[in-house]
Amino acid sequence: MQITVGSADPFRDEDVAFASAIWRDGGDCELLVLPGGHHGYERDAPDSSITRLTLTARRRWINRILDPDDTSVVVPVPPPA
Repeated sequence: MQITVGSADPFRDEDVAFASAIWRDGGDCELLVLPGGHHGYERDAPDSSITRLTLTARRRWINRILDPDDTSVVVPVPPPA
């Protein structure tokens, strides 16, 4: 699962807590907090650099899930335990 949220989103802390609970319980999750992103930035600014970054991160995550042997994609460091 990938969770993507903007740093200025009022649901940011809830998303971080959800990702933390997934990790705590042994699940696999990627959390991406984008600086300056507000709630709905993808809808409000579909051509912005932050939206392009979000969509690129999602595509890379999907590619890693579909082809875990693909070493061309950098895998993020897991959060500290």
